[in-house]
Formats: sequence, C-alpha cells, structure tokens
Amino acid sequence: MSNKNISEINFKLVNGKGSPIVAIASLVYDHNLYLGSIALRQEADGIIKCLFPTKKIGNQQFSIYNPINKETQEAISKSIIQEFQNFMQLVANDSRSNDIDKTCKDEKFKTY
Repeated sequence: MSNKNISEINFKLVNGKGSPIVAIASLVYDHNLYLGSIALRQEADGIIKCLFPTKKIGNQQFSIYNPINKETQEAISKSIIQEFQNFMQLVANDSRSNDIDKTCKDEKFKTY
C-alpha cells in the first residue's frame, strides 16, 4: 500500500435526523480509480467507521466493491476518517456561523 496514493477525498454531508450515517465519501485511488458511495457511520460511542457500498437483492447482500486486503481497507478508511475529522474540526472552530455551507471554503465538502 505504501506505493498507492489516496487523493481527492470528497464528502456529501447527510442531515438524517437519528441516522448513524453522517456523510458519504468518494476518493481517487492510485490516480486511476474513482471510488464513491462510501458511507461514514458514527457509532454510539462516537467512533466513525467506513462502510463500502453493497446492494441487496432478495435476501442476499452483495458487495459493489471493497478492498481485498486489510492493509488497503485500513489505508482508505484512515484517509477518509482523518479528512472528515479535519473538516469537522474546521466547522467546530468557526465561530461566525453554525451553517456548514457558509463555514466551508473548500469545494470538496458539500451538504445535502
């Protein structure tokens, strides 16, 4: 994984009251592969986890895609969560407004 690059991490914030999903992330992996629809789920203890997209067909759940080894999964998740925490810290430190749209000056963060 050390020679792979994770870049262009983007978020769509989710305003679902009571939903544990706080954002949907996308990124570019190794300058060649776009990965989207990665959900960020905030657990009851505050820990954020990445959930890779799945599709339910009948009673079965199928992975759309997911990392095939633990090293890659951890690298992708760590990058996404770190970027998200940096953004949330920016929002928390901005005393001008509680409105995330006004607080965010970086195009890669959007609210929906």
